[in-house]
Amino acid sequence: MNGIHFLYLQVLHWPHFDVPITLPKCAQRIPELLTRDEVAAIIAVVMNIKHRTLLLCCYGCGLRVSELVAIKVRHLDGERHLLRVEQGKGAKDRLVVMPDSLLMMLRHYW
Repeated sequence: MNGIHFLYLQVLHWPHFDVPITLPKCAQRIPELLTRDEVAAIIAVVMNIKHRTLLLCCYGCGLRVSELVAIKVRHLDGERHLLRVEQGKGAKDRLVVMPDSLLMMLRHYW
């Protein structure tokens, strides 16, 4: 669309661009889900405990990368198995449930 706009205004020197162009809709597709075995294989390859903990936290809590790197120790609630995500997408705070295995891994890393 921008290329056509540039063509008419800059190359052909039209005074204004008022040609109606209908754009086709793009198909939206849901990404393929990984199986448990595929996820386990990815995590098993990572030997660095810090990186493995980050992967487990990202996958186990469904976090975005920006939310993951902003986690502080004070955001973890081990008693209630909750992780507080501050200023996530849309500048919203939320609580996320942590699995027992992730909580044990975080304690081991700490």
